[in-house]
Amino acid sequence: DVDQVVVDRNSVNGMASRSTVAKGSVDGNGTSWTVDFNPVLLFPNLIKHVQYTLVADGFPVHALRNVSGNRVIVETNAPVTA
Repeated sequence: DVDQVVVDRNSVNGMASRSTVAKGSVDGNGTSWTVDFNPVLLFPNLIKHVQYTLVADGFPVHALRNVSGNRVIVETNAPVTA
């Protein structure tokens, strides 16, 4: 569920710096969560910065596994409800 998109630093004078910013969330049971930003980001395969929060029972080991094709994948070492 992508709920916010901002065109950031869009400048007419020189047009040197343009980017989009988006926030997404996903929930469910499992070991892998994917957020697809393709429908909202202006530039393909250019995610430069990711910040994520995992809220789950217990303390699962979690990691950002992949950021490519405008998709962000977070995985845990054991199934959790998040």
